[in-house]
Amino acid sequence: MKIGTFSVVCGTNACNAKCPFCISRMTGTKSGLVPPSEVNWRNLRVACRLAEKAGATTALITGKGEPTLWPELVGRFICV
Repeated sequence: MKIGTFSVVCGTNACNAKCPFCISRMTGTKSGLVPPSEVNWRNLRVACRLAEKAGATTALITGKGEPTLWPELVGRFICV
């Protein structure tokens, strides 16, 4: 099986509604910007290797909220 895009969900639904290009300002902010729960890094590495073996050409880091509220976490996702 060939995989084109490998999607990873990062962050929480926390949002400070400050991105000028985003529609989130219409829906308001989420109060209490709680950091994401612990990530199972071992399972993520396994999934990354499977996607690589299946020929994935794109990795999409996505989430419901604003993942850059925790830039160090985004960096960890990129470096897996």
